[in-house]
Amino acid sequence: MVVRHDVNVEAIGQMAQLPPDLSPLQIGAHGEMDGQGFTLIGRARLAYDEGSWNEWCALFGDGRYGWVAEAQGFFMVSFEIPPPENFPGDASGLPINSEIQIENQSFTVVDCKGSVCLGSDGELPFLAPPNRKATNIDLADNKARFACAEFSEAGVRLFVGRYARFDDLNFSNLRPVPGWSDDAAEPVRNETTSLKCPNCGAAISLRAAGFTMSATCGSCGSLIDTATPDLTLIRRAQEKQRKNPQIPIGRRGVLFGVNYEVIGFQHVKDELSGWFEYLLFNPWQGFNWLVTYNGHWSFVRRLFEQPEVKEGIFTGSAAHARFNGETYRIFAASGVTTDYVLGEFYWKVAVGMKANVTDFVNPPRILSREAYPDSSEQSWSQGEYIDPEVIEKAFNLDDPLREPIGVYLNQPNPYAEKGRQLKWLTPLIVIVLLMVQFVSARNAAHQQVLNATGTYQAGISNALLLTEPFEIRGGNQALEYHLSAPVDNNWAELAIDLVNADTHQVAAAREQGIEFYHGYDDGYWSEGKPTADVWVPAVPPGRYYLTIEASADPSVSAMPYTVTVVRDVAVWSNFWIALGLVLIYPVYCWMRAYTFERARWLESDFTPAIYAAQSDDD
Repeated sequence: MVVRHDVNVEAIGQMAQLPPDLSPLQIGAHGEMDGQGFTLIGRARLAYDEGSWNEWCALFGDGRYGWVAEAQGFFMVSFEIPPPENFPGDASGLPINSEIQIENQSFTVVDCKGSVCLGSDGELPFLAPPNRKATNIDLADNKARFACAEFSEAGVRLFVGRYARFDDLNFSNLRPVPGWSDDAAEPVRNETTSLKCPNCGAAISLRAAGFTMSATCGSCGSLIDTATPDLTLIRRAQEKQRKNPQIPIGRRGVLFGVNYEVIGFQHVKDELSGWFEYLLFNPWQGFNWLVTYNGHWSFVRRLFEQPEVKEGIFTGSAAHARFNGETYRIFAASGVTTDYVLGEFYWKVAVGMKANVTDFVNPPRILSREAYPDSSEQSWSQGEYIDPEVIEKAFNLDDPLREPIGVYLNQPNPYAEKGRQLKWLTPLIVIVLLMVQFVSARNAAHQQVLNATGTYQAGISNALLLTEPFEIRGGNQALEYHLSAPVDNNWAELAIDLVNADTHQVAAAREQGIEFYHGYDDGYWSEGKPTADVWVPAVPPGRYYLTIEASADPSVSAMPYTVTVVRDVAVWSNFWIALGLVLIYPVYCWMRAYTFERARWLESDFTPAIYAAQSDDD
C-alpha cells in the first residue's frame, strides 16, 4: 500500500490482506461518469455492525481524486469538498431525517453508523490503517444525489456526489468473477469461498463472498456472522429448515436479462400474516429480492433515490409518495419480524429482527419504506408485480408454483388498462353516434302527408274514421303521428291502423291514450297533456290510409280529435339502442375494475372511503 499526497508518494509498507470477495472491480479498472473517465487506483474495506462495503479511490482524467463506494449492489460516486460554514462538528448535529443545505442543495440524513477500516490496498490520498474508526452520516435527496459526512479523530470530512448503478458507470478492465464470468447457468461450487461452521465444523461455501455478512449452516442450521474470516456463531438453530424455499438456495435464473443466484431466504411476518423473501445476487448488478405472498410475486430492488412523502391527498390524514413522476397511495404500515432465515445475507440478519414497514402502491409497482428500531437507518425499495409463470420459467423449477389467491396489494388490475382505453374510446364512439344521429335528423324530410280530424261520439260502437290515402316516397322510413284532443280532467284513446291502400293489409297498428288532469291542492297541479306522439319505424314506400277508432272517458259525450302524419322523421330510439349496446362492455369493464380495486383496498390499513362505505353496507 502507498499513500499519495498529490505528486509525492510515501511508501508505508505492506498491509494485512483483505478478505476475498466477488466484486468485479479491481485496481486498474476504468469507468466513466458524466463523460469524465476515471481509473480505480486503491481500495479501503470498511465495516459496520450490520455489514461492510468497499471504498474505491478513483483518479479522474482532470486530476481529481474521487471515491466510488460499492455497497449492496449499487455505487456512490463522490468528491471531497470543504464542509460549509456552520456545518455540525460531530454526528449528533445530524439526526436521522434532518435536512441540511450543501452546495445550495437540500439533503436529508438517511443513515448514521460507526465504521472501522478492515484494511486497504493500492494507492490512497490519505492513510487508512486497519481499525481506523469513524462515524459515517449518509445523506440523500429525491434526485439520486448523495453526500457523506465522516467524523473521526482527524476531524470532519464531507463528500458529495450521486448514486449510480453498475451499468451507469461504463466499467472496463474488470476482473473475472469466479463462477460467473463464463455466464454459467449454475455456479461453480469449487470456486466459492469455503469456511467452517464454528458450531458443527461443517464446510460453508459463501456464494457472495465479500458481500455476505451472515449465513446459515446447511448441516446444523446455525446462523453465522461471516463479516470477517474469523466466523462467529450468531444463533444455534433449534431445528433444521422448518420452511422449505420453493426456489432452492443456489438455483440460478435469468430475470429481466440478468442472471441471478438465489443466496438467501427468510420468512417475515406482521400481526396478521407472513410472507417469504428470496435474496438474489449478481456480482455486477448486486442484490435484489423476490417477495411472495399467497402465490403472488414481486421483484424488488433497493432505491438510492428518496421518494417524496406528503400527507392527506387521498384519505384524511393518509400519506402518499411521489417517485419518478408517479403517485403511490399508502396501503399499509406495521411492525414486522423476521422469524426464519436460510442462506446468506448482506447484513447480519437475525431471527427476531424487527422493522417498521410502510407500503405505498401504484400497481403494478410498490414503494416500501423500512425503518429499524435498533438502528438509525431507514431504506426505500421499489417492487414490481411478476407473474408466477415468469418465475417458474426463469429458474427452471421442477414443481409448479402455487396459484395466486385473492387480490394482492400491487397486483395489476386486469380491467384497469381496458378501462383506461375505454375512458377515451367510449366518449369518442358516443360522439360519433351523436353526429350520425344529428346528420340523419337534419337530412330527414319531415314532410306532412296527412291531417285528419274526427269526433268521438259516446254510444256509437265501431265508429271508424277512414282517412284519405297518402303516399310514402323513397326507401323505408319512419312515420310520426301527432295526436291531439281537448281533454280536461278526462282522457281519450285512439286505435290507429296504417293500411296499405293497394293490398288493404294492416302495415302497423298503434294505440295511444291522451289525458290531462289538473286542480288545486295546496297549490296548482297538473298531470299529462292534451297531445301525444307515436312513432312507426321502417315503413316501406307506397300508398296508405289510416283507420281510426276513438274511445274516451265515460263522462265524455263527444270530443273532437286530430291526427297528423309526418313522413321521414328522425327516430331517436335507434340512437338509444346503439348507445346501450356500446356501453355494455365499458360498464362491464368498469364494474369489474371497481370490484377488483375494492377487493384490494379492503385489505389495506388505509381503505379509501369509496370502498369502506360499500363494505359497511355489506
